[in-house]
Amino acid sequence: MQQYKLKNIYNQKLKKTSLLRQRNMKNYKKNKILLEKTFNYKSDMEHDACGVGLIATTDGKKSRKVVEYGIEALKAIWHRGAVDADGKSGDGAGIQIEIAPEFFKEKIHNISATRIRKEINSIKENL
Repeated sequence: MQQYKLKNIYNQKLKKTSLLRQRNMKNYKKNKILLEKTFNYKSDMEHDACGVGLIATTDGKKSRKVVEYGIEALKAIWHRGAVDADGKSGDGAGIQIEIAPEFFKEKIHNISATRIRKEINSIKENL
């Protein structure tokens, strides 16, 4: 009896997974058509790549959580092997965020010219 219940649960989950895949494929095809119509996608421009991720809010509000999710997504592509021998530097993969100009100006204003020169010299020495 127990084995029958487990098999039944397994079959139900399998059916749900199959329906989910069908729905996802339907959404993919619908979105592909929309992207082609708006000239945002051309299948002949496809090529193998690790991929690009996009994480955003749907309401347009800024959120620290979005940045945290972006960092997590970036950590997930460690498998690419795009890390230098030092184990710290890489190929430039990263996240792009918007920084409020007022915040940026305030932070730059607080940094002394001497510190900026030291940072630039440090970078030059490590090149």
